[in-house]
Amino acid sequence: RARCRPGSAIQAKLKSSLAEGRWMTVTLDGRDAKRIDIGGNGRGRVTWTDVTPGEHEVCLRECPRRCRSIVCE
Repeated sequence: RARCRPGSAIQAKLKSSLAEGRWMTVTLDGRDAKRIDIGGNGRGRVTWTDVTPGEHEVCLRECPRRCRSIVCE
């Protein structure tokens, strides 16, 4: 899931069945890729800062159809 945070930031959180130490790549608007490292609980997160207001799309690169649109104001 992804959400806007105060101060022009978008945070993406991931919960998966991947083992600790694995990772996935997420993109913001089809670029600005970041790696999410999976912790022992199958969770990870990443934050983009200085995001311009408007509509954005966060996608898992390894799962092209797994995207979420989000509007930041």
